[in-house]
Amino acid sequence: AAIALMDEAKALNERATKLEEMEAIEASMAEPVEARQLEDTKAEVRKETKADTELREFGEYIKSRGEKRAQSISVSDEGGVSVPSEVGNKLLVVAKSVGPMLDPRYFTVQTVNNGRDKTYLRTAGNEEAVITEELDESGEVTYKLNATKLKTVTLTTKRTIISNELEQDSAIAVADWVLGRQGVSYGRGANRYLTTGNGTTQPLGIVTAVAADAAPVAAFANPDSPTDAELAALVKAIMRIQYGVDISYRQNGRYMMNSKTEMFLREYKDENGRYIWSDSVRDDAPGKIWGKEVIINDHMPDVGVADQVGVVFGDMSCFY
Repeated sequence: AAIALMDEAKALNERATKLEEMEAIEASMAEPVEARQLEDTKAEVRKETKADTELREFGEYIKSRGEKRAQSISVSDEGGVSVPSEVGNKLLVVAKSVGPMLDPRYFTVQTVNNGRDKTYLRTAGNEEAVITEELDESGEVTYKLNATKLKTVTLTTKRTIISNELEQDSAIAVADWVLGRQGVSYGRGANRYLTTGNGTTQPLGIVTAVAADAAPVAAFANPDSPTDAELAALVKAIMRIQYGVDISYRQNGRYMMNSKTEMFLREYKDENGRYIWSDSVRDDAPGKIWGKEVIINDHMPDVGVADQVGVVFGDMSCFY
């Protein structure tokens, strides 16, 4: 009986030892998993708070007297970058809502890595292939290239100074609000210069670029209230603008005008009593004239004013 009890005790001890070993193995396997989960959680927290951190840093900047060091997209030993990418992206989102010239849906927006002017080569693009016999030489073609320089300028919205008390005690996110206002300011300034800039001390605006080839339209006696005859002459000129553009650029062509011109065209009916303006079935899509979309840009000049280009048409993505 004693021997049987000893064997049973030994078996229990061995079982207990095996259980302890299994628990130790499970613990050793769980620790790295828990550690990895902890690290993943920390990384996720860092990722979620990155935008908040950048906005806080931007808030600290706008409360200060402004950045005095030279600005750059790269960081030197002294620093110099005052607007992080997250803030810059939000600024551009607001800016694009103010005017169409920064909207990549219509125009080609180029991103540069420095503040130097950028040169592009362009050609008239009117070459045509010709038929040749099997053994005839194909000949040569000479492309005439023109260099177009995109001028780099610096736009400033001027700094905004707010008190620490306002930032800390305000019921709204002051940094976000200021960022929105500066985005509007930046968008208005950029849109104006890209529309009517003189091309020397300012960017070359699209109106300035096409002014030499613009079709003249008789000025209205009263620019705020054109007569039916004046509107009819305007509509005929607008149609001629469309069909005066090469078909390769006309296919994706769009009109651009200001809201005042839009109002005139919305009210106009042709000789059959039909409106020439048609709204899109989608709320976020622009209206159309003769099947072509109309971009509204309130920095475009008014129509019916002498020596002013009030309407432009073409493939806007090809404009530099």
